Amino acid sequence: MVPVELLVATAHDVERVVVVAEQHVKAVLLDAPVDQALQRARLRNAGAATDRFESERVEFFQRVRAAYLSRAAAEPHRISVIDATQSAAAVAAEIITVLEGRAWIS
Repeated sequence: MVPVELLVATAHDVERVVVVAEQHVKAVLLDAPVDQALQRARLRNAGAATDRFESERVEFFQRVRAAYLSRAAAEPHRISVIDATQSAAAVAAEIITVLEGRAWIS
């Protein structure tokens, strides 16, 4: 298995090469505690074969989540964090509010 730190470092390197001119790109990060997100994934994928990614340990997903949240904290002008523990309708409404509030859409 590839350590998540290497994946994050590699992702940063790729972004610097590929997206240097695209720093205006905005992102919305849908965040939920790992245990809740994994439970949702299990329910959504019930009966399907588990792939290598889904077979990772909880600690892997915790590190990935922490890396994304760290990135969002470092780049709040580019990345908005949405609480994904809400209902789908509430999440959708919050996304629209964030996008309009930041003038990312009109």
